[in-house]
Amino acid sequence: ARHWTQLMQACGQHFVMDDKLPLDTLIRLELDKYQDAVTEIVERARAEIKIDQALTKIIGIWGGLTIEYVPFKKTGVNILVQPAEVYEALDDHEVQLQNMMGNRFMGFFEAQITSWKSKLAAVRAVIENWLEVQRQWCSLEAIFIGSEDIREQLPEDAKRFDTIDATFKEQMTDAATTPNPLEACLRDGRDD
Repeated sequence: ARHWTQLMQACGQHFVMDDKLPLDTLIRLELDKYQDAVTEIVERARAEIKIDQALTKIIGIWGGLTIEYVPFKKTGVNILVQPAEVYEALDDHEVQLQNMMGNRFMGFFEAQITSWKSKLAAVRAVIENWLEVQRQWCSLEAIFIGSEDIREQLPEDAKRFDTIDATFKEQMTDAATTPNPLEACLRDGRDD
């Protein structure tokens, strides 16, 4: 609709764009007199439909992506599985969004493109932090939970680990109920 409005402005005439618009109305507009403006509008419409379709595809894919969790030993804690499919989507979509940002016709979609770039950057950062914290927790869990001797030898560290352990388990219990990576990663407090 916005392109038809631009076309009406370019030729200085008004018409109702609907299924009943006769071809002769378009012919009477003498669009050939406004060739440069019409060419620009058509080029913009073609570029914008490609951006719109690409954004719609990205949004659809992220709506259907899932991350998996598996039980860690016999702790009752589900941990995040390395999300290969999510990383693949991140790599592909971050490049696509960057290319869209370089398109001179991205103006209408700029806020949406910028928003998705930010979301995907946050998802990447959270997953990387999450996997690192998880790796460290898995190592420390074996040391502090599995060995009473170490707990007695390092009481301050054991107390600190107990606090971290409780927080990590709480986060993982919440995360395991959220299979969508956007929802899981962008939840308030997840990155912290």
